[in-house]
Amino acid sequence: STVGATYTVRWRVAPSGAWQTATVTAGQNFYGITGLTEQTNYEVQVSTTCGGSTGAYSSSVAFTTPPLSYCPMTGTGTNDHISNVTVTSSNLGVPPMNNTSVQTNYTSYTTPETLITLDVNSQNNKISVAKGWTGATGNDAVTAWLDFDRNGQFTDAERILISPANTTTPVTATFAVPSTAYTGPLTTTLRVVLKRTSAPVMCQNAVDGEVEDYRVKIRPCSNATPNAPTFTTTHTSATVTITGAGVSYVVRYRVQGTTAWTSVYASTQLGNLPLVINGLTPATTYEVEVAAICGDIVGTATPIKTFTTRCDPTPPNVTVSNITPTTALITWAPLAASSTYTMRWRKVGTTTWNIVSLPAAPANTYVLGSVTALEPYTTYEVQIANQCNGETTLNPYSNPKVFTTERICQIPPPGLTITQLLPTSAEITWDPFPGATYVLRYRKVGIPSWTEVPSLVNNLVLTGLTELTKYEMQVVNICNGTPGNYTPPYYFTTPTVIYCKMKAGSSTGEHISKVTVKPTGKKTMENESGASTYTDYTGVPKTFIEMIQGSTDNEIIIEKKWTGTTYDEGIAVWIDFNRNGEFDINERVFTSSPNSNSPVSGKFNVPADAFVSMTDYKYVVMRVAMSRDGIPVNCTDFKNGEVEDYTVRISKPIAANPIDQTSIMIYPNPVSSVLFVKNISKRAKYTIYNAAGQVIANGILLNNQINVSKLINGVYV
Repeated sequence: STVGATYTVRWRVAPSGAWQTATVTAGQNFYGITGLTEQTNYEVQVSTTCGGSTGAYSSSVAFTTPPLSYCPMTGTGTNDHISNVTVTSSNLGVPPMNNTSVQTNYTSYTTPETLITLDVNSQNNKISVAKGWTGATGNDAVTAWLDFDRNGQFTDAERILISPANTTTPVTATFAVPSTAYTGPLTTTLRVVLKRTSAPVMCQNAVDGEVEDYRVKIRPCSNATPNAPTFTTTHTSATVTITGAGVSYVVRYRVQGTTAWTSVYASTQLGNLPLVINGLTPATTYEVEVAAICGDIVGTATPIKTFTTRCDPTPPNVTVSNITPTTALITWAPLAASSTYTMRWRKVGTTTWNIVSLPAAPANTYVLGSVTALEPYTTYEVQIANQCNGETTLNPYSNPKVFTTERICQIPPPGLTITQLLPTSAEITWDPFPGATYVLRYRKVGIPSWTEVPSLVNNLVLTGLTELTKYEMQVVNICNGTPGNYTPPYYFTTPTVIYCKMKAGSSTGEHISKVTVKPTGKKTMENESGASTYTDYTGVPKTFIEMIQGSTDNEIIIEKKWTGTTYDEGIAVWIDFNRNGEFDINERVFTSSPNSNSPVSGKFNVPADAFVSMTDYKYVVMRVAMSRDGIPVNCTDFKNGEVEDYTVRISKPIAANPIDQTSIMIYPNPVSSVLFVKNISKRAKYTIYNAAGQVIANGILLNNQINVSKLINGVYV
């Protein structure tokens, strides 16, 4: 408390009752609240007044008033105890209370699971008490009292079980609830006492025994006829809503026209109101009657009332068969009784559905396309739903069933694709058509004329393509000698050459210290280097190697270097002469078995058909590899040594040219239509290259003129 302060206390029934207020005597920091209701939740707050100024109320403190109290009573010992108490109402609409326990001397059970519910003025209620022993079995007496009038005392008239001392377990009794029993909103108490040797005495401790208290709710009841039930149905269930007299009910139902009833008990205590009856048959009429129960007395049932379950709304399984270019057979199953079926269909990717009312059962097939023909080689989706008789809304549709109508020869072959694309070739495939042959045509993008390739099968390999060039291609079916429609253009660009990766795990102990190449008729290339598991010199100009197509006695010299121990090193050198991105076995120009000699050297020839480098970025690669204790294998890593790649440019051998190049005149420049070439033979041959080194045109001069009007704007040689 605070010196000189006074306090105001207010309290109410939680959470929203009316506040009641009291002023606390000055100098006092407590207050006794009277007039409360037992077993009720309250909240209390306090405010402080100092110097005539009153502050805000404190936060609420919650409390619950205790129930009616009974004389204290406990058991003693650790052996003899109550192991189970079960109380069963004679009203089958009330679940039994079953509680198993161990020796605790005394327990007051207040949980919802241990609440006992009984009907006032009911007969044939049952109590069962099981005895337990942690050690030796003894003769134990059991007595149970139920405070029917809820006056806080257990009288002899309120004993519902008396069992003399013996080892029998469990002990049971039936009892009645008097019509004068308390039926208010609160609970009363059942006390069960077990005592060794002699009968328990109320309010005296049970020596070598145990005491248990339970909350009991005695409720008023009526078995007057309730109101007629109402129903909400699905195809397999019905929700039965019951109003009017009674707190517990027995509901009986059967299929109309049969005689055997199925009974179900329902009550708030069972947790099944409103009652849901499951496992019913779709599209079936049932009869129902409801009666109230008080104790074990069943009242007069309501007149029979009927309900009919809905048809089964489950979407059917849909299958599509017998597909032709213009039709498809649609089948649906199983068929639900008391319903009709509707189909909707559309092209996949469109938004508008076409609706079809399907034939009545037992029919379950429909030829889609029989009214409006479907389009060949088109993908459609189909769904089917049923509608219960007497209803106006469709049940859910089935999942979409997707199918594609058959192709006809005139339709362009689908599936045109490239399965492998290399710098100068392409493997091409497309979907076959029965009995057809094919024509594939292709061209460089921007070139007007096509190159046509006939094929008996649905795949072929295009060769002779130009690296890093964009092409377009199309394919067409040929049926009985008549071509269909070409596919839309398929564009692709040939790639550049890519070589496999290869390296050593370590170059610490040894490495390639120098590579020397002495080409016949070209300058020598020398490259000294330090240790590295792999080095790419293809972009280093001073290491570029020049060679002549068809040359012989080209020489390569490789020097080795060790750090510490001298090991035996194997050498392999490849040159990709045909520039296909692979180092073939016939392109291995030099090998040296593992040895400690340095340098090692060898000579090799350049094939007469080796790839000629027309532009800076089109070159072939020389790979030099050194491996400890073995000859390197291309595209395979090894533990110790080094790998180096080099650029090799191959040129054609120089041919004697009787023409004086300096006297040739070519004009005009720039040119739009006709290019004139003077001071040369009128029948000389010519070749035109674009800036990428690709051959664009060639031919023979006619009257010293070349028609270039079809060339696109650009720089040419």
